[in-house]
Amino acid sequence: MSALEAKCRRRARALGYRITKSNWRRDSIDNQGGFMIVENDRNLCVAGNRYELDIEAVDELLSEWEAA
Repeated sequence: MSALEAKCRRRARALGYRITKSNWRRDSIDNQGGFMIVENDRNLCVAGNRYELDIEAVDELLSEWEAA
């Protein structure tokens, strides 16, 4: 796990979300091999439905949500 990924996971936890990473090794239509952000309370995907987010996109989304 990279330092940025660990930082994003801590920030997401503070906002009530969790970050999941795909375990799939190959690209497919429904699984792009990246990250997904899930709301803890409702276990609902809020970003990265198809695991299409890279860690930089996760960082940007969390920054937007922290500012709001």
